[in-house]
Amino acid sequence: MTLSTLIENKNKKYLWLFIVLPTLGTLFFVPSMVQAANCGGAIQCQCGDTLTESQTMWYDLNNCPNNGLNIGANNITLNCDNHLIDANNSYPPSIGVYLNNRQGASVMNCHVQEFNDAGIEIFYGFNNLLSYNTTTNNDVGIYLSSTSDNNINNNNSSSNLTDGINFDNGNNNSISNSIANNNYTGFYLAPGSNNTIQNSTSDYNSYYGIFVEGNSNSLTGNNSNHNGVNGIYLHGGSGSTVMGNTANYNNNGAPFYSGHGIFLYTSANNNILNNTANYNSQSGLTAFPKEI
Repeated sequence: MTLSTLIENKNKKYLWLFIVLPTLGTLFFVPSMVQAANCGGAIQCQCGDTLTESQTMWYDLNNCPNNGLNIGANNITLNCDNHLIDANNSYPPSIGVYLNNRQGASVMNCHVQEFNDAGIEIFYGFNNLLSYNTTTNNDVGIYLSSTSDNNINNNNSSSNLTDGINFDNGNNNSISNSIANNNYTGFYLAPGSNNTIQNSTSDYNSYYGIFVEGNSNSLTGNNSNHNGVNGIYLHGGSGSTVMGNTANYNNNGAPFYSGHGIFLYTSANNNILNNTANYNSQSGLTAFPKEI
């Protein structure tokens, strides 16, 4: 007698064949793997599935062994509705929500945790929106690589292993009203031009609160306090604006470039205006060489 049943297990679906040999009274289990599928709309996703139409989640994804979800179409929305996308944090490297070469997509209200690559990653994408997400205990909270014109707002990317939010080779991207506390570095933008960080907080990070490399970037109205090395660090480039920020109590005073509220390294012709930088172990504002 043979009985087939479909068992869904995380991001893989298994077809188990129960084979009973009457004469031996033996039960055999033969797994047949079915690859991760497309999902969206009213179709519930499993770990590793590809979202091809908009969905508001009504469920959690737990202990994903690989990626959580892949965004597989342009101009669609993943609204997690404050549900969880969670990894088992094991090899191979995995991403909670992955947008590869996407445009016009939105990811919002997601709690993404314990992925050993990134909580949310946009790779070669533009005009995407990440809003009201919480990414924690990942390698990187939010990671953008070779992207432009993306809007990152009202996210909390704290307590990640390396960076809270990282823009790698990105231009014309914006971060606003976001939090990146208790990471290695809060906001890390390098290299990139014409990016904006505004009204955001990066406190109690082990290294930098905000690290920026490139030209014509804008940092306005941010709080970057109690970080291990510097509150705000501009590395190279020119034509950036640093205005109305607070960078206090940054306190690792080891080498000369540590423990400053705002530090500019080989960075010239910038606009540094109306910032508050007090109680740092070295200085409030320092440039090396001495040109701003």
